[in-house]
Amino acid sequence: MVAQISKIRKKEIVDFIDDYSVEHIEELQAVNKGIRKQVFHNLLEELINYVKEGLRKEVSVEIRGFCSMKKVKRKGKKGRKVKTGELVIFPDYWDVKLKIAKGFKELLNADKKR
Repeated sequence: MVAQISKIRKKEIVDFIDDYSVEHIEELQAVNKGIRKQVFHNLLEELINYVKEGLRKEVSVEIRGFCSMKKVKRKGKKGRKVKTGELVIFPDYWDVKLKIAKGFKELLNADKKR
């Protein structure tokens, strides 16, 4: 299924959840497909918002076997405007540090073993 698409977007994730759920939970076959997809879309939105809110409150997020994320403060920088040469100061800012799980990295690089 993944080999046929060039990018996995929210829609593809919702479609995957729908297909998987219908295949494994017989009762869902009776529910209208549009309603199912809307429910799964809302679930995915809530999951994303849950992760965002956790990061906003400086709670680290760990999805075992995939990645971990945490909010980090990056130092500000000094720069210059190209045209005028005027000094510009960029303030400190918050960013998200993403660390890929070791097993996932190994899977991605399995074909490159020496």
